[in-house]
Parts: sequence; structure tokens; C-alpha cells
Amino acid sequence: MDAELEVKIANFWRWFGGEHMLLERELEGATWLSVQKLDRYVRALDDRLRWDIGPGEHAPWMFVLSPNGQRELLEITEAIMEHAPELPRWEFHAARPKKHWAEGRRRFDYDGIEVDAGDWTYWLEPHGSYFEITWIVPDLDALHGIDPEALGHHLLECEVGEKNRLRHFTGVNIASAAEWSTVLVAEPIGTLRARWP
Repeated sequence: MDAELEVKIANFWRWFGGEHMLLERELEGATWLSVQKLDRYVRALDDRLRWDIGPGEHAPWMFVLSPNGQRELLEITEAIMEHAPELPRWEFHAARPKKHWAEGRRRFDYDGIEVDAGDWTYWLEPHGSYFEITWIVPDLDALHGIDPEALGHHLLECEVGEKNRLRHFTGVNIASAAEWSTVLVAEPIGTLRARWP
């Protein structure tokens, strides 16, 4: 890591540690001055990174610094998170975590279209140290108007998290169940996240 990035990381966490309570109040009250400052600080670290704040999995608040789907940026977000302060009401992630589905149902809105992926299956094809995943969809016509590759990446990230997607997957496809080969046995979607805890 270069010295300039180290200084930026130290400045970012010094600012965050001093502002976290104000951030909490603003998020709860929907005022956004510190949130705007946070955006400027993240862009100063690297303007290719993205961030999100929301309810945490294990703490009231979660701050996610995302490599924005770029494998080469994951090392940067992890280096930044290594310096995160210990704050009792916050948890920090170097990539978007897995989605926790409400009642285990894989339903979500994607580009204005409701997608129910609960009965989707998948097939993994190894490519060296990576996998290519093919989502097998019962009704491909129901996804008309959606970019299938973008949807496939989104769902994969929801299931395994951004870090696992970047570290273990190289390609994503979507196929119709009617066209899928009966020779290859696809697995239910619910088994995927168990492979990458």
C-alpha cells in the first residue's frame, strides 16, 4: 500500500470515529450533512469505491465500503477496513454482505419488475480457481425487459456476498428451464449460500 493511501485511510477513520454519533442522529432524523461529508471522504480514498449505510447484522448500524464489483478494488477496501475503529454501535464490511431474505423468500424488485427467484436452480462450471454460474429460470419470459447478466450478478451477490462473488466467480448466465440440458442436474438456489458461508 502506498504512503498516500495510508494517510487517506488514517484521515478517513479519524473523521468517521469523530462523526459516527452525528451520522447516527442524521440517519435517524433524515438530515444529510455528515452523509455528504462521508461521500466526499470515500471519494477521496478512491472515487471508484461505493458505500452504503444501513441497519447492521450484529450492530445497530453497518457501514459497507464496496469495491463496486471490481475484483482489483477488493484489496483496497479490505486494507481500508483493517484500520476501522472499534465502535460499539457499528459494524464494518469491505464488500456488500449476503442478503438476508425476509422469511427465506427470494423476492425482490429489480428495475421495476418483481422477481421471485425462490424456485430458480443453478449449475456451477469450474474454470481454474473460479466458477461460472448458470441460473436456470422456470419462466424466462417473466424477466422481459431486464438485463439478464446484471440480474444474474445481482442475485449471485445477494446469495454469496460481493466478496465471495469477486473471489470465486468469473461468469454469470441465465437460461430457461425449458432449454436446460436434462443431462446436467441443477441444484436448488438455497444450497448456494451454504457453499460460501
